[in-house]
Amino acid sequence: MASSPLRYEPYDASIGVPNVVVDGSPNASTVLTLSHWPQLRAPDGLADDLST
Repeated sequence: MASSPLRYEPYDASIGVPNVVVDGSPNASTVLTLSHWPQLRAPDGLADDLST
């Protein structure tokens, strides 16, 4: 199975398709959120890498 590349989409355009959110709030279709925001839990092993 070939993987498809990720691409930037405006937040509003991502609502209906599986998406990854970086440094923002997830929406109903988000499958992964990468953020340092305290209320959004990062995947195990990545939390220390998300804040500058």
